[in-house]
Amino acid sequence: MLGGPVNGGQIYGQYPVLAAGNPLDIGRGRLLPTTSVDEYGAELASWFGVPPAELSTVFPNAGNFFDPLTTPHPLGML
Repeated sequence: MLGGPVNGGQIYGQYPVLAAGNPLDIGRGRLLPTTSVDEYGAELASWFGVPPAELSTVFPNAGNFFDPLTTPHPLGML
């Protein structure tokens, strides 16, 4: 992401350990992500003007990862 209000120079989420048998390894070479796509999407939607009260309408699963009403910028990019 680029732009004046963006807090740059950071990586959001955790880089997974690629060794077999790590806690995020769910088998057959698949790794469980530590950051939801709903969190990234909500951050972008907030940037484009979607009010916090509407984030759960746009991203129905957002409540599983953060509270859209109290945390409209879940990753802190903005």
